[in-house]
Amino acid sequence: MYIPDIMQINKKIMPKLKHQLFFIILAFIIISCETVDQPPLIYAYSNKIIGEWEQVEKFVLVDSLSNPARNEWLNTEIGYSLKLFEDGTFSYTKFEECTTGSYEYKGTIPVIELTFDCEIEILGVKTSKISEVIITDQSQNNQLQLEHNYGKSTKGCVNECFSIFRRVE
Repeated sequence: MYIPDIMQINKKIMPKLKHQLFFIILAFIIISCETVDQPPLIYAYSNKIIGEWEQVEKFVLVDSLSNPARNEWLNTEIGYSLKLFEDGTFSYTKFEECTTGSYEYKGTIPVIELTFDCEIEILGVKTSKISEVIITDQSQNNQLQLEHNYGKSTKGCVNECFSIFRRVE
């Protein structure tokens, strides 16, 4: 009776098993590393700010020669409007060259990122995205304050840094 040599069997089978084991481990790693989509951020104010808003006040630079530069809140006779729609699109008349696009909430602080359908120019720089920090009085849903992150430089506010909007009824 012939009994095969175990060493010769191991030499033939082991390379095949190593390859199979390698592919099994690789498949497991790929499956386990799959990313999970995070749900969109939902803030308490998300639904409260949907609608049409008109700028009624702005915080602007009034004296750049003083040290520090002096800024003041000014009433606006004819302000621009911001319309936020439930489908994630907007209309923002602040920038004449482009007024529409889509928006989404970003970060852990109340920030809304506006992505315009075309480029706008801010302080000589062309862009299609801006971020606005939302500061709103939760007890009154008729007022919205935005901090314009694009209106600042290392010297402080060089443009409109804040705007107060009132809901258009």
